[in-house]
Amino acid sequence: MQVFGSLPAWSTERVRNWWPASTRLVGVRTRPPDLSDADVVARVGGDWGIRVDGVTYSAVGFGSHHWEVVAGDERWFVTVDDLDARRRSLAEPRTTVLERLRAALMAAREIADHGLHFVIAPRRTHSGEVLVTINDRYVAAVYGFVNGTSHEWGDFKNVEDRLAVLDLIVQVHAVEQTQAITDDLAVPMIDELLAAAEDLARPWDSGPYAEPARRALAGSICGLQHQLDRHPQLVRAALARPERFVLTHGEPHLGNTMSTPQGLVLVDWDTALLAPPERDLWTIAGDDRSVLNAYTTATGRTTFDDTVTCYRLTWDLTEIALYVALLRAEHDDTEDVRESWRNLQHYLHPFTASQAPLRSSSATSSSTPLAGDPIADNSGP
Repeated sequence: MQVFGSLPAWSTERVRNWWPASTRLVGVRTRPPDLSDADVVARVGGDWGIRVDGVTYSAVGFGSHHWEVVAGDERWFVTVDDLDARRRSLAEPRTTVLERLRAALMAAREIADHGLHFVIAPRRTHSGEVLVTINDRYVAAVYGFVNGTSHEWGDFKNVEDRLAVLDLIVQVHAVEQTQAITDDLAVPMIDELLAAAEDLARPWDSGPYAEPARRALAGSICGLQHQLDRHPQLVRAALARPERFVLTHGEPHLGNTMSTPQGLVLVDWDTALLAPPERDLWTIAGDDRSVLNAYTTATGRTTFDDTVTCYRLTWDLTEIALYVALLRAEHDDTEDVRESWRNLQHYLHPFTASQAPLRSSSATSSSTPLAGDPIADNSGP
């Protein structure tokens, strides 16, 4: 597997570039105005010792910013993360975000170093780090070229594909020592979502997609509130079994895999955490219980339906909370924002028809009535 090396046989017809990128948080097709190519080159050269011949910003992915770096006959991919965009609440310090991301990437690097070669982890710096700060807001990691074919986000095509990824995850879950942080199953930006739910009676004017987002949320609030009330109960049940926690990838969907001449590999380890195995399994299994049975056969671990449900729901609530927070804040009409608006509509759609009681809830507080304006018009600006 060519992870860190030269590219003598590289061909655009048979190889698709892999760009480390989370599917969560805000989009990255718009380059950050306060970060220059020179800033990136300085870090790549200084911390990794790569003599850069050329650098190009690549408007791909959804979650991190990406630069392609050419150094002689080698190519490298630089992933730059905005710590503000990765906050789990508006009050979370950047230092906390940095440590969580560093722990995830270091866990990936360590298990790759110890023989799990399907783990595509960032390269270490001269000092052994996997992540460096460009300034107080942006951090960078460097990855090597991967010779292989990437896959689009979406459902697995067949059970064989699911079991192929499951085989990799079984090996990850067998790792005993890791620096990863433990998952608390909290929904990022949940406070912003609850505040938005309390603010549906007046128009939102913070940007071109603010009012469409308000209408979409208002039209889904009854069904959504029912699941917000349910979520804390599922979380308590999952956290009550800490002896089951294992190292998890967090997002082992089809889009985070690549087919290489040496076999299947897993990319995008920025969400790695210690967690119940269902954190990975719900994505792989989908509605196919045979995958869960195969996991139990391979590991001896029983799976719990309520924890599978918990992680599926946590994912949906997280997507909704992040996009609502983004579109309720000041924003412009960019490609990133348009993509966020489309995604919000997608995740709200299952809740639109529900007639569950309208109540407010969080993981730690009791329910109180919400003001609402259930308008079903989800059109854009």
